[in-house]
Amino acid sequence: CGDATEKLAPGDECAVPCAEGDAGKIYKGLLKFEKTQTDAGVLPEVGMKVMLNVGNPELAFTFGQLPSDGIGPV
Repeated sequence: CGDATEKLAPGDECAVPCAEGDAGKIYKGLLKFEKTQTDAGVLPEVGMKVMLNVGNPELAFTFGQLPSDGIGPV
């Protein structure tokens, strides 16, 4: 994350979002966010197969726990 250890002091609040790919960014201060939870047991049928493409092989087993009709590499 570049120079984060130079710009942040011990005890500083920071945010490390995981939505920016494998090389994340660290932001000084906290980011506002909204957390939404969905019970995967009550998802409606969509009338087609839901297949997952995974770009990070390490996450394939994690994503394999999601309700889908298959999973494969990008």
